[in-house]
Amino acid sequence: MVVLMPREGTALVVIAPFASSGALGVMAQAEGELVAATRFESVAVVTSQKPGFAARLYSAGALLVLDGARVPGCLPIEKATP
Repeated sequence: MVVLMPREGTALVVIAPFASSGALGVMAQAEGELVAATRFESVAVVTSQKPGFAARLYSAGALLVLDGARVPGCLPIEKATP
């Protein structure tokens, strides 16, 4: 499980099943950017260049934050389009 620990400056998978605004709302509140969406409102791949992003995601309502480089193989990912 240590392999899945979030690292600063990388893409992170945010899982927020209990947040009324879903993963994207949690991401926005934590001042992040969308990397990729999934078909689940509560799961998204997000990033931020600001330090402490994982902690801000948790404060905004994330249940779990994982290293996004290792998890997407398990998720139905849809790349974000600018």
